Amino acid sequence: MGFLSLGLGAASRKAVATQTTGHPRVIADRPAFDAINASRETDAEIRADYEELKRIAETEIMPSALVEYEPTGAGEKHKTGRELVHRLFTLGLLYRLDPTENAVFADKAIQEMSSAAGFPDWQPQSALDLGEITTAMSVGYDWCFDRMADDERRVVRDAILGLGIKDYMSTPNRNYAGNWNHVIQSGIGVGCMAIKGETGEERTVAAARNRVEASLPTGLAAFSPHGGTAEGVNYWSYGWQYLTHFFRTTLTAEGAYSPLVDREGLRYSGYFPMYCTGPTGELWQFADNGKTALDREMTNWVAWQGEKYDDSALRWFGNRGPTVASTADGTDRAASLLYRTTGGAPPVVLDRNFDGAGVVSFRSAWQDPNALFAGFKWGGHAERGHVHLDRGSFVITAMGRRWVKDLGPDSYSLPGYFDSEAQRWSYYRCRAEGHNTLVIPRRPFTAPDQKRLAAPTRVKQSLNSDNPFLISDLTPVYGLRSVRRGIKLPDRNKVIVQDEVKSDEKAVVWWFMHTMASIALSSDGRSATLSDGSGKKLWLTIQAPSAAAFSVMDAVPLPGSPNPAGQNPNRGVRKLAIRLARVRRARITVLAVPLDVGESAPTSIPPVVPLAYW
Repeated sequence: MGFLSLGLGAASRKAVATQTTGHPRVIADRPAFDAINASRETDAEIRADYEELKRIAETEIMPSALVEYEPTGAGEKHKTGRELVHRLFTLGLLYRLDPTENAVFADKAIQEMSSAAGFPDWQPQSALDLGEITTAMSVGYDWCFDRMADDERRVVRDAILGLGIKDYMSTPNRNYAGNWNHVIQSGIGVGCMAIKGETGEERTVAAARNRVEASLPTGLAAFSPHGGTAEGVNYWSYGWQYLTHFFRTTLTAEGAYSPLVDREGLRYSGYFPMYCTGPTGELWQFADNGKTALDREMTNWVAWQGEKYDDSALRWFGNRGPTVASTADGTDRAASLLYRTTGGAPPVVLDRNFDGAGVVSFRSAWQDPNALFAGFKWGGHAERGHVHLDRGSFVITAMGRRWVKDLGPDSYSLPGYFDSEAQRWSYYRCRAEGHNTLVIPRRPFTAPDQKRLAAPTRVKQSLNSDNPFLISDLTPVYGLRSVRRGIKLPDRNKVIVQDEVKSDEKAVVWWFMHTMASIALSSDGRSATLSDGSGKKLWLTIQAPSAAAFSVMDAVPLPGSPNPAGQNPNRGVRKLAIRLARVRRARITVLAVPLDVGESAPTSIPPVVPLAYW
């Protein structure tokens, strides 16, 4: 797509730059931009973000051709929307912070917007693009408003109205659950606030704004009751990116936050990525979470929450942004400037459970890279979206190493990867056997190896005690008489994983645990030592049953399981396994103990205690 020339020269732009308007009002107003500028003089981190943002604009965005409309199958998924978000936030913010020196960036932004206004629609690949492009165009329109001529404003404004708001209103239902809701509703809401009072079609704008307010609760329910989401931290961040822009704009454009900001779960939602981040900054990769480490993008949204909810721990976590990796293209730099926070202190609470997501994490300490960390995916269902058949799965980090890992997603381009009715559950990384949980095969073996619509229940928990634990009733997902798993951290220096299975018929029970470490088994197979060449180790022993032994397997499907072509081969991953055959009752107890350099396996271990007496 070429730039739609509107015949505006530099002299004309200078003439309109002195006009007084109701802009900027999207995400930030003039005092907010002034505050960022003032901080640039005294805060080295803010100054560094600004300089890096300017470098990206000068060396990467300015020389590039305008963003093109890429329909499904034309290239990288959602490239059109995400590139526009990146460019218009970057160029627009630089202009707002220094309109004189950075006017050339606004001119490029106006070209980008004029081109995007000529797209056939703003859904080149899916409705997600509608939310992303509407957000980007609204930001560019608002932040570059005083650099634009009247006819340029009209072209962009009409596009926000027609390709964004009217398209949204012409569809019977955009009221999806989860992250799709957050992105689409928030994007349209920002669009309504950006052009309100300027279209001549205020009833349409008002109707769309009301529809957003009525529809967002469906998506916000994903965070109920404690702020987590079954789609994992990656999609938590994606949804909150747009929710944060929306909520902040209700303040700057409408004078007060939307009442939705106080919906159940939102107040504590920033704790979710905090407690899903291990001691070394690695992320717990349950569900379709491709990111392995915390990055600045996630901390930006937590920083805003720390300010909004006046929460010291959220401010602390948000302030970690400058100390962790930036995104490859620097898309987080603009948000870091917009949502910067200061102060805060690390949390004192070591363990936190998120009932809605069915996840709990335990740790021995904050701010200690060698701390013990365990995550337990004890609940949730697998109805649709980015979830896996991973109920009962766990991860362990200790001595600065992730010993027990979740493999994360497979390729989204695999055939039927998002076919939650069937094909998704043929892929190893989505199945229970691709996780650190029990597999109890049922015929046919090609069927999902957990009942996807069933949800476990939390039986009992003791958090933030000397010996924290949580017990989950996994019976619904396996369909036997009883299946329960408990995870406990005795003295916060070891981990017990204990399963109790009861079946009316003789069953085969597999216990799996995935690792990137080397595995050495004892001569009787009762113990295993994980190592990575550093001298640090994780020692595991089977406390029950007495006849069980470990084996080491490749991270591939079991014989008879589905094995479609094109899956990730999981090179470098092995799994520790226990197999019990023809059992009606079984208790499997595995103890894991981190060992520092030079330490030996313990000679005294805790006794096996039935879950009923935990």
